[in-house]
Amino acid sequence: SLLDILKTFTVNEPCCDVAGHSPLHFAVARQTEEMLQILTVLLKSSLFDPNLQDRVKGQTPLHIAAINGNHKSIEILGEFSSGTPRKFDGMYPVHVAAKAKKLQCLIALKNAKADLNISASNDQKPIQLCAQEGCYDCTRFLIRNGCDGTSTSERASGLARGYLEDIVGEELLNFVSGDAQYSQEIVREAKRRLLDDLGDFIDP
Repeated sequence: SLLDILKTFTVNEPCCDVAGHSPLHFAVARQTEEMLQILTVLLKSSLFDPNLQDRVKGQTPLHIAAINGNHKSIEILGEFSSGTPRKFDGMYPVHVAAKAKKLQCLIALKNAKADLNISASNDQKPIQLCAQEGCYDCTRFLIRNGCDGTSTSERASGLARGYLEDIVGEELLNFVSGDAQYSQEIVREAKRRLLDDLGDFIDP
């Protein structure tokens, strides 16, 4: 059987091709019943890492499934994957699904407990990608699931401005902010207060 053949491989020698594609990468490329059955067998064998990145592009099986709109593959992968998936081109699978306008993949990722509001390497949120691509259904889905389009840096900047307003007053801040002519004491105090609370806005 296929499972008996798979057992001849080890975790350290996962039968990858020269591009670093494991059988999982190939299994998620097409969403046929046969491929879904093969994907399940592969994952049950525990011989293949669901988060394995290929050597050429750095794609994981989840990324490939999202690109191709294979939401059923994502559902199966979600049963066996754990932890935060790796990035491909600075994006998590949820960003790939959002950019590709794959609503069913976003739903499958949500059911797999993926963070729908996570920031990519460029600080973009999935909902921002949906809006850029003009995908109304995906944008509405993310909004209904509590996502926002405020990036980490924007929230941090807003927090910093709030501290400055507390110190010098909103009217004065608006007057000087155009030239950024704050005194060094004001800036140092704002930074001190900001760093005390900024941990919530910094990705680990």
